[in-house]
Amino acid sequence: MEYWDIYDRNKKKTGRTMKRNDWNMKDGDYHLSVLGLVRRSDGRFLITRRKLDKEWAPGWWEVPGGGVRAGESSFEAVVREVAEETGLDVRDCPGGFAFDYRRDNPQEKNNYFVDIYIFQKDFDPADIHLQEEETTAWKAADLEEIRQLAGQGIFLHYDSIRQAFERPQTMKERLDRQFAFIREIDKEKFVSRQTYVSDGSRMENDAEHAWHMAVMAYLLSDYSNEKIDVLHTVMMLLIHDLVEIYAGDTYAYDEQGHKTQKKRETDAADRLYSLLPEDQAAKLRDLWDEFEAWDSPEARFAHVMDNLQPLMLNAATGGRSWKEHGIHLSQPLGRNARTAEGSYKLWDYAFDNFIRPSVENGVLKDDTGDAGE
Repeated sequence: MEYWDIYDRNKKKTGRTMKRNDWNMKDGDYHLSVLGLVRRSDGRFLITRRKLDKEWAPGWWEVPGGGVRAGESSFEAVVREVAEETGLDVRDCPGGFAFDYRRDNPQEKNNYFVDIYIFQKDFDPADIHLQEEETTAWKAADLEEIRQLAGQGIFLHYDSIRQAFERPQTMKERLDRQFAFIREIDKEKFVSRQTYVSDGSRMENDAEHAWHMAVMAYLLSDYSNEKIDVLHTVMMLLIHDLVEIYAGDTYAYDEQGHKTQKKRETDAADRLYSLLPEDQAAKLRDLWDEFEAWDSPEARFAHVMDNLQPLMLNAATGGRSWKEHGIHLSQPLGRNARTAEGSYKLWDYAFDNFIRPSVENGVLKDDTGDAGE
């Protein structure tokens, strides 16, 4: 048998208890319930649908929650309820208590307080494990979807908790999400590429590649075919390979890898940039999409940097990576088919100083007959 503590009007425990759902409360007696809103970094909330055989509000949508057991704290209760109903552990998540409210229902002899919690946690379908005897479905809903369900009269407690859904992000919550992203992108240092550093001692990593290109963009921007915003280009170069934290590096000449690269990296972009506050997530995702589309002067010049940096390092190391992979001239030419769109001057320089010498010294096998043209 489950028991609940009885509270007074000031939300203080009286030392008495009641049986769960035993609606025979005296005037001035209250029990305590909790509701736990779980908000993803994309602004969507986890909501669940009550089973159709429920005696009260069958088929309605709600957020996880329930009664606080005797001897249990409010926080312990909301962590337990969210875990029981959804399988998510919010114990160490950013967020916490938001507000409470009180309801007096003397006719039903059911008076209660409700503590509202808001937790920040990203979750995927694989993370959700519903409590089958309580819920029949779940969804990650945005505010408009929740409002529509409330407008249809099938969202529990909406009027009482709507401020939780509409509550603006606090500075701490914003900083929590920003630092979560900042910590996550440190993993870019662990993504190894197939290009050696200039002394040939080891492979470079993605973070080094990004730094190198950013400096190159600043120094070489005068050679762009079109006037560019240098800071915009630098930022694009710094963030465009972050998706490889999840998608992995795809070698420039890996034909099989290229078949799945677009989907892997798009999925990774969805996951990574959503860690940020919505406004910054949108800006960085737009930058990433811009680079992928080649549809601006900045994107075209960024691709020049992305293509020339490994050419330079391959030339500096005597074509070590090219030799190890058995690369032929047609392959770097194919990869650089659009490089001149961003800077024909830099492409001419790269061909004359990085590619042609590599053909002449036998590092790149000429399978085109065009190296001397």
